[in-house]
Amino acid sequence: MADCATILCALEFEQRHLTARLDRVGVSVQVTGPGPTAVERFLGDMKDPIDSPVILAGVCGGLHETMKPGQAYVAMRVVNARGGHWTTNWPPSDAHQTAGMQMVTVLGADSPLATASSKQRARNESRADVVDTESHGLAAWAGSKDHGRAIRWGVVRGVVDAHDEPLPAGCERWVSADGRLIPYRVALDLVTHPLSWLHVARLRTQATQALDAVADLILSLLKHDGSGGDDDDDT
Repeated sequence: MADCATILCALEFEQRHLTARLDRVGVSVQVTGPGPTAVERFLGDMKDPIDSPVILAGVCGGLHETMKPGQAYVAMRVVNARGGHWTTNWPPSDAHQTAGMQMVTVLGADSPLATASSKQRARNESRADVVDTESHGLAAWAGSKDHGRAIRWGVVRGVVDAHDEPLPAGCERWVSADGRLIPYRVALDLVTHPLSWLHVARLRTQATQALDAVADLILSLLKHDGSGGDDDDDT
């Protein structure tokens, strides 16, 4: 059976979590590695034509105060810090209206926004609601004329850190280029900053909640889009 959607995750832990929820409905979940270039390279290396929707899914940070940890949102627009802007074409408008979800603007940043002040600046400059480090890579690839055909693409993100919540010191070094966690770097930073343990534990819980919400939202959208399977997800 052909995949009803191609889900891209920057990080391996996102891929594992979403695969457990989405595999049963014929959805392929693959890891690109973090950053916009990794997404573009991954898609450019795919040999088979992509006929199903390409959906970037996983965690993000909040920029607006209404974007709450543990909640998932669908991108209507993607912007970057250089003035680039793109409009997603998945899900179809009737699908997201039927599913009743909130549509947001995603800022694609080239590196994580680790402090509350950097998030506030990004919000003021971009007017975006949430931030990730890959959506502008997917948007640029989908908008390229090299494909010779229209690409259906979208972004579904779950908020882990709120607009006023910093990320742990050094967390940008915790993941390898292929999206895998580097345990010794995590351990070293936590030993160096022992007070971060509670913060990391809270973010881990919020990440689990966010990914559950992402999976629920994707399942609902695929059902309303007519792309998903008939199985009810009871996990």
